Amino acid sequence: MKQLLEEITPSVVVPFFQLSNEDKDLLKRLHIPLVEFFRPSRKKYNGLPPVELFGDFQESVGAQQAGYLMGKGCERIAYVGTTTSSNSSICGSRLAGVRRGLAAGGRNLVLNANISLHDHGQSADALVNCLVENKCDGVCVYNDQLAALLISRVKDKGIEIPRGLRIIGVDNDPIAAYLQPSLTSIDYDNVVFAYIDAIVEASECGDNLGKTLNHTPRIWVVERQSA
Repeated sequence: MKQLLEEITPSVVVPFFQLSNEDKDLLKRLHIPLVEFFRPSRKKYNGLPPVELFGDFQESVGAQQAGYLMGKGCERIAYVGTTTSSNSSICGSRLAGVRRGLAAGGRNLVLNANISLHDHGQSADALVNCLVENKCDGVCVYNDQLAALLISRVKDKGIEIPRGLRIIGVDNDPIAAYLQPSLTSIDYDNVVFAYIDAIVEASECGDNLGKTLNHTPRIWVVERQSA
């Protein structure tokens, strides 16, 4: 970082990796704003901690799901993730958030399983059987598409929603309002726009030069019939 700053003077620094405290102090002394969107993962890859995109934000989404279901009286909560490998990092962060939220309420995750939209409902059918066997009364689902599949299979098994099982998704997809029952979901501010605003703010922050900006989009529950 020091060598780079001897050659250029940036208006703002947006690192795609975790900066050291030494680098952060250097930026502060030079009055160069720093906007942080990444954090190191707790896992290691080839002996080094990798960088996980939006990890803290995604954990907050999962924690909000868990907190909502506990607020509705759910005691035995499951998490349903995706088998799609390209979404595994975000799914893992949301799962970590659900675990964190449950722990804050003195509960543990009862069941964790993944389902697919592309296996003719087989994984979802197997999951519903597991939910029944484990006496689950609430499910946090990775996104609204998977939640829609789960609602369909749960109804096929004769389980009443939300009396027999509460289900909450993520993304507030337009389909959520048209399901039967309609799907309770997590919505949030557009992440990209929040980051663009933070960069612009940092580059124009005047007297606040050197300030670290860490913008977190708002997260809220859109309550419908499923939970």
